[in-house]
Amino acid sequence: MIVRTQKSRTALHIAASLGYCDIVETLLKFGACLGVTEKRQQTALHLAAELGYAEVAEVLLSFGADLSVPEKGGRKALYIAARGSYTAIVDMLIKVERNQIVKVRYLPTYL
Repeated sequence: MIVRTQKSRTALHIAASLGYCDIVETLLKFGACLGVTEKRQQTALHLAAELGYAEVAEVLLSFGADLSVPEKGGRKALYIAARGSYTAIVDMLIKVERNQIVKVRYLPTYL
């Protein structure tokens, strides 16, 4: 069972949106689902990217957060971080995405 707020946020969404890196890591260790989206179809990674929490994004990525998931407006975490000028997160996401590209041998058109 997944407990949600009125905005459909889980404990993972809340911890990520507040920058609570340790809590995010603990929730993930105890089985929190990375792919769950809230009302705006954002994952915890979208929220960390939107708010500039690089450490939270790093933890989410280390647990396998999916970079390819778009939010309600069609934007992915990389776009959201770039729009907010969060270069540390942008660099991190590009590095992870580049590693994924090498594994599947395709190049997204926006790179």
